[in-house]
Amino acid sequence: MQKTKRLTCFLFLVLLLVLALAFTACGGGNDNDNDTNGTQADDQQAGQDDGQADITAPDDDDEEQDDAQEDFFEEDFTGEATQLIADVLAARTPVTITYANWNIAEPMEMLMVEEFMYRYDFITVEIVYTESGAHMENLQALSMAGNLPDVFAISRVPDMIASGFLRDILPYGQQFDDWVHVPAISLSAVQHRGRVFAMPFSTHYQGFVVNDALWDANNLPRLEIGFSLETLLHDLRVITDIPNGIGGTTDWIQFARGWLPNYFDNSFGPHTWDGERLQLNHPAYIEAINFTRQLREEGLVVSPGWLSEAEWDAFNAGWWFDVFSRGDMASMIEGSWWIGTWTNLYRQGMDVRFVGLPGCTVALTPTYAGISIQSENPAVAMHFLNWMAFGADGINHRIDLRDYGRGYTNDYGDPITYPLGFLPPTVNPQILRRYFDGEIPGIEEAMLANMHNAVIEGEAILPGHVQALFGGNTGLTVVVDGELVENATVSQVVTSAIQGNLNFADYADAINDFANTQVALMRDEINFMLDMMGLTE
Repeated sequence: MQKTKRLTCFLFLVLLLVLALAFTACGGGNDNDNDTNGTQADDQQAGQDDGQADITAPDDDDEEQDDAQEDFFEEDFTGEATQLIADVLAARTPVTITYANWNIAEPMEMLMVEEFMYRYDFITVEIVYTESGAHMENLQALSMAGNLPDVFAISRVPDMIASGFLRDILPYGQQFDDWVHVPAISLSAVQHRGRVFAMPFSTHYQGFVVNDALWDANNLPRLEIGFSLETLLHDLRVITDIPNGIGGTTDWIQFARGWLPNYFDNSFGPHTWDGERLQLNHPAYIEAINFTRQLREEGLVVSPGWLSEAEWDAFNAGWWFDVFSRGDMASMIEGSWWIGTWTNLYRQGMDVRFVGLPGCTVALTPTYAGISIQSENPAVAMHFLNWMAFGADGINHRIDLRDYGRGYTNDYGDPITYPLGFLPPTVNPQILRRYFDGEIPGIEEAMLANMHNAVIEGEAILPGHVQALFGGNTGLTVVVDGELVENATVSQVVTSAIQGNLNFADYADAINDFANTQVALMRDEINFMLDMMGLTE
């Protein structure tokens, strides 16, 4: 295992060296002065030639990527395995496991399951179908009947821990060589009392895709990996020309609340989470809301809800993507569920690139998977996850399906392939290089630039996330879309602030206290369940 880890570190450093431009921009952390008043920031790299800079040696921050990964996997953990996969594979005794995931209807997922059973013909995987939008409720019903699936997808890990559905997966993951490549930051985010209760199954990432033609047309230096928020704001102001149907960017409120505070203070996780509490009254969170409000007030967002009726009509479009795809919008921000669309635009000749988020921020939206506390075959369940999620063999098979399909062609003679829209949960540089090959330019550099400091989307990992940050009723009365809203939710208070109806700083202390009360309630539920399970520190 140690030899594998040393080889991994060596290969990863080689890749980082090749991508040194990205890391030169990102290596020093985020030291911006947060001046968003519209002057051109002096953050364009010297020595650029056609958008490229000289390759330099990786800096200390590059080594942090490997150090953070190794530190996690060298910890002493508490749990012990009740089953060893080596014994299972040697015995080849027929065994059946069950599996529930809301994405199972996607062709690639079923093909992966079928290939697993072909390779391991003594293991049968039975699919447990859950209703769309009712996955958690279905699992609760299955649990009460003693029929929890052996492996199942998870959108909110704290809720599953509090329900007593999950077992510690570390003793089982450690039986596989590729386990050391699972992003440590994603595992540590769901670690409680020295145990890890879930692992990332698939990951989406967020970032800007820019239309370089509009930067060129306005004689602006093209954005590079690690661009500052100040430069972005300046450039959007220059490019936006609403009377002539040229727009700036998309509605990013749903994204910015999670990662934008981290740009202003990179000591925070999502939504100013510090590992124990939310800090919604911190200047970083207030600044994030005020910046988003500024975008709206300056007409830099192409959206009917952010522009006047006359301004929106100037774009003569059904929705914002019509504007971007015809080349009349500077940028869009979305998640990698759009990767197929981005790549198609690039292949069709549009001058687009993925440049990530400001300040080399990396924001990840993972779907987690766990192994049931009721499972009688936890090592087999992890063997299945090794194939479906983090193992090199399984990921390479997914990439083969994406690139070549299964040898079948359509009526036009083109190969029938299968989209792979998510990032596999691995930091293995060989796998990632192959995964990103052929996609829209920029993704590989942007994603690897600061992965070890990624912001993990709050819904998956934060206790009480929904009530604390979105749906919880605060008792406040605010104005949203011109209408008076009593007992507004947290999300409605934020929206009202962005719309200019209130100063969020005036409400920040009350919102922060409310949010952390919701966090504490869920943590109490988690601690109660862990005590009931006899899991001490």
